[in-house]
Amino acid sequence: MIFGYSAQRIIFGSLVAIEMIFFNMFTVDSCCQRKYSRWVTALLTALFTFAIIPSTVLVLKMGTRLMLETGNGLVLLVGWLYVPFCQLLYSGRFMRKVSIVFTTWSYTYFVYYIAVALVTLCESQNIMLHMFVVQSSIYLISGMFFARFVKRNYIKMLNTLTISNEFFLTVVTGIWFITIMIGSQAFMFDFIWLDTSLAILVGADGILSYVAYYRLSNSEIRKEELEKLAYTDALCQLNNRTKLYIDIKELLNKQDSFKLIYVDINWLKNINDSYGHSYGDNYIALFASKAVKLLGESGKMYRVSGDEFVCIYTGTQELKEIFELALRNQLWMDTHPTIKYYGCGIGEAHYPKDGDDMDALLKVADANMYLDKSNKPKRFEL
Repeated sequence: MIFGYSAQRIIFGSLVAIEMIFFNMFTVDSCCQRKYSRWVTALLTALFTFAIIPSTVLVLKMGTRLMLETGNGLVLLVGWLYVPFCQLLYSGRFMRKVSIVFTTWSYTYFVYYIAVALVTLCESQNIMLHMFVVQSSIYLISGMFFARFVKRNYIKMLNTLTISNEFFLTVVTGIWFITIMIGSQAFMFDFIWLDTSLAILVGADGILSYVAYYRLSNSEIRKEELEKLAYTDALCQLNNRTKLYIDIKELLNKQDSFKLIYVDINWLKNINDSYGHSYGDNYIALFASKAVKLLGESGKMYRVSGDEFVCIYTGTQELKEIFELALRNQLWMDTHPTIKYYGCGIGEAHYPKDGDDMDALLKVADANMYLDKSNKPKRFEL
C-alpha cells in the first residue's frame, strides 16, 4: 500500500507521527526523573522532534528504492532515535528507561496499525486525514488508562526489581515491540519471510513472557519475605519500631484521629534476675500475645525495645482496663495461673489533641507512661 505525497497527506502524516511522539514522551516524562526543568525538557523535545520529522520526510521523498513509502510504517523507525535522546533528558538506570520506552512505543505502534487497518477497510480517499482522526479517537478512549497503568502499576513493579530482572523485562518488552512492528509489516506486505519471522517472534514472546512472569512472581515473594523480616520482631512476632514509624506516617497523612499508647512491662529486669532470661522471654511473648487478642481489630501492637511496646488504637475502650483488669483477670489467669502477672505502665497520647507529628505524640505517650509507673508499687515481689 503506497500513499502519495500531496501536501495534505504530508501534513496529516506528520500530525499522526507527532501525536504518537507526544503521547510517548508524555508517558516517559511522567515516569522518569527529569534532569532539567519541565519547560526545558519540553523545548528540547520539540526541537528534536521538528528536526527529525522534516528530515524523515526528505528521505521519504528520495524515492521508492528505500521502501519507505508513507503508510507502510517504516517511517516509525525514527522512534528508535528517541531512546538515546531520553537518556540525555532523564536520570536513572538506562535499562529502566528503555523498558518504559519499549512499553509505551509498543502501545502507540499498536494503535497506529489499528488505525491503518480500519482506514484500509473503509477504502478512504483521504487516508492520512482519516488515520489521524481514528488514531486520535483511540487515544482519547484508551490513552489515559494506559498512561495510568504504566505510572501506577508498571513503574511500581520496576521499583521492586533486581537489576537482572529489570534487564530481562527490558528484553521481553523489546521483543514484543519488534513483534508488533513485524506483525504490522506482515499485515501490509505478502512476504513469506515476514510471516515466518512473526510466527517465531510470537512463540518467543509466549515463552519469554511466561519466564518473566515466573521470575517476577518469585521476586515479589522474596520481597514480601524480606519485608516481613525487616518489619517483624523475632520474639513476639509483632511489627517492630521501623514498621511503627511507617504506619504512624500513613495515619498522619490521612489525618484520622487515633491514640498512641506507650506500654512498659513492670519489673522485667527483676523477672530476668529471679527466674532467668529464658523465663523473661517467655513472659514478654506471653504478654504480647494476650495483649494483641484483647486489642482485637481496634489496635495494632509493636515491640519497640526489650520491655516496651507501642499501640496504635482507634477503639473507645479504656486502655488501662485492657492491659490491667482484662489482661490480668480474663486471659492471663485462665491460661497461665502459675505465671504471676506483674502489670505494666501505660501512657496515652491523642492525635491531634496532644500533637500533630510522630515525635510529639511519642514524647507525650512516653511521659505519661513514666508518670503511670511512678504510681505503681516500688517493691518487686516474687
